Amino acid sequence: MYSTASHPQVRQLLRKLHSPGALDDDPLAAQLCDAMRTNDRHEALLAIVDAALRPYDPLFGKIIKAVDTEGKVVKGVADDLHLSYRTLHRHRSTAIAAISKAIERALGHTQREPARPVSTALRLVGAGRNQLARGTASSLLRAERSFEEAIAIDERFVDAWSGLATARCRLASALLREPELAYAKTEEALARGYALDRARPEWHAIRTDVLLYRDKKLDAARAASAEAMLRTPDDPASRTAAGTVALAAGEVADALDHLHLAVAALPDSLQARADVGIVELAAGRFDAGRAWLESVVAIEPEHFFARHFLAFALARADDYDAFCELVSTISATEWSVVVGALEAYLLA
Repeated sequence: MYSTASHPQVRQLLRKLHSPGALDDDPLAAQLCDAMRTNDRHEALLAIVDAALRPYDPLFGKIIKAVDTEGKVVKGVADDLHLSYRTLHRHRSTAIAAISKAIERALGHTQREPARPVSTALRLVGAGRNQLARGTASSLLRAERSFEEAIAIDERFVDAWSGLATARCRLASALLREPELAYAKTEEALARGYALDRARPEWHAIRTDVLLYRDKKLDAARAASAEAMLRTPDDPASRTAAGTVALAAGEVADALDHLHLAVAALPDSLQARADVGIVELAAGRFDAGRAWLESVVAIEPEHFFARHFLAFALARADDYDAFCELVSTISATEWSVVVGALEAYLLA
């Protein structure tokens, strides 16, 4: 009996797509042919692969075709697609798992859990948004889990995909996850959500962060931000993306303009207020930056970004007692290059 554990069996099937007649004696291909009510085994398998990979970036299909169907050398494919070996391997594994699940569904072998009501998915998305709003290290991790659970109930829940992409992007930015892996998973969530609803501006806003912080492509990030602003210029996510790009380009005044508008639209947003504080520090206005960051920490003492950048502001002000008191509250799980940078600053 076929199962999702037999990924090598999936790879064998995909390899046979490249050889005419190779599927004729394959029992799994015969089962798929019967299940899909077609006499063409090649056509049945292609339909399965297309359906499985449709929600993902076209890059996933290119990898499967080149490596698993055509049998090309992985390193050569990675070079051709301008991917690292690790990224290609992750994308390939994700695609193979999706094809495996699609085969199970086609053959009726999937053991489904009892369906949970849509209201549960709504509740989980609400909980995820609340955890995102807190902005602590632990709440970002809980937010990710909440959105994942909502998607497990309803894979077409666009708000869940949006929340998941946002949570993963912040985990990457905070270095709470290995950045390359976290940004790759951010892109996976973006691709799934974008396939369901291309009109939403947050896809371009989140993509801006990926292009800036992982790919270091300022021009591409500016284009993504401009697309978000074109679609919804008053949306806080669009304004934040524009502010992020402006800061990266050294346009501090423009960055502050965008971020102040984001705060005006969402005055209760701790992340928006922290963003203003961070840019004020970048502008050299340390007292103003400190004030904004302290306003965040006064509400949520463990807010990840506000707490770390406030530590920098305190060190810059030579307020070492307050600095040491603040840093002593940061747990080992949050120890990041941000704190390392602060230590380097103090020892310089």
